[in-house]
Amino acid sequence: ANTNSTDQGLNTTIGVELDGSLAGASAPGLKIENPTGPCVIRGLAINRFTASGVQLIDADDCRVEGCLLGTNVSGTVASPNTAEGVLIAGGHDNVIGGTDPSARNLISGNNSHGVIVVRSANEFTVGNKIQGNLIGTDITGSTAIQNLNSGILILLATDTLVGGTEEAASNLISGNTRHGIEFGDSAERTRILGNKIGSEVQGLAPLGNGSTGISLSSGFPPTIDTAIGGPEPGAGNIIGGARQGIQIQGSVTRTLIQGNFIGTDPTGTANLGNVFAGIQCFTAGNEILDNTIANNTFGINLGRGTLIEGNTITLNTVGVDISSVEGGNLITQNSIYLNTGLGIDLRTSFANSGPNFPQDEGDADSGGNGLQNFPILSSISESATGTIVDGSLSSMPDSMYRLEFFANVGQDG
Repeated sequence: ANTNSTDQGLNTTIGVELDGSLAGASAPGLKIENPTGPCVIRGLAINRFTASGVQLIDADDCRVEGCLLGTNVSGTVASPNTAEGVLIAGGHDNVIGGTDPSARNLISGNNSHGVIVVRSANEFTVGNKIQGNLIGTDITGSTAIQNLNSGILILLATDTLVGGTEEAASNLISGNTRHGIEFGDSAERTRILGNKIGSEVQGLAPLGNGSTGISLSSGFPPTIDTAIGGPEPGAGNIIGGARQGIQIQGSVTRTLIQGNFIGTDPTGTANLGNVFAGIQCFTAGNEILDNTIANNTFGINLGRGTLIEGNTITLNTVGVDISSVEGGNLITQNSIYLNTGLGIDLRTSFANSGPNFPQDEGDADSGGNGLQNFPILSSISESATGTIVDGSLSSMPDSMYRLEFFANVGQDG
């Protein structure tokens, strides 16, 4: 049985190993299909099978806890299952891991994904939870034992919860070959809360995922209503060490990204920068609110139709980068400072980087935000009632423009 007692990582002793090296073709370690009641799989090392480590098919209220799936019994090297560590296909209210330390799984070293959540041929997949696990690392959470695809794949599933607002629910999802968390088609109302994605177990140094921390990309039916973080204490994720921290593309819409730490930790001191963008968002109807985004090449690389409000965007090469000619973005009430390049960079295309565009009379341009001219401040003075700012903006006539002014501790480049 698993007797893990440490707050982070695992110090468990596994007494039973299921070794599938002689099991034959297409053999899962354990397969639970359409059970008559709840089930518990606990305290096993399951490795070297030619299919999944564990399969839950059309199962309800089952738990997988305290297991090592895809590694040796010590959790120190890969002993891969050919497919994913855990497959949930159909069914509802299953839990992979949990909030008790003894429920924590190590799901690493598999030749496909760590965990897949997907609809089956017979049932919808609703209300499943993935909590408290180490996915893509060794037993200590300090070294990668990569799953050879993404840490978690979610598609054709509803109301999946990854993590939670209490610290014990946090997953460590790092070291995977592709994405930390990947979305396919028709994933609805997924919540990703309080996880460490791309860091080591302390959240202070990068461990990475090979491509993207969280990748949302779908065709039809679209993936909608995903919450990455939220306003509640403990809801924010730490996301770093990848190419993009978060990437949204395809037909994905109505994504909320709120209260996360992207490229840094909650103290703002750790450098967990993403190589390209903290957030890359190419679809409309999404909201980016109240995040701390630091140490990336682009803090936010933006397409169209997105609200960016209340974020702290600092120590990036460029704060916010906009290249889409379609526009419709609102960038308001953010703190954007100490970026080495522009705080907000408008471009004519993804490949054409500013600042290349001079002020022009009439401002009849095509590009990100219409290549809107910037205001020129001529004087700033103090009065008994406040600060007086004088200046001018040359732009399209007979139009209304909103100008916001902020004081920062340091300027952008």
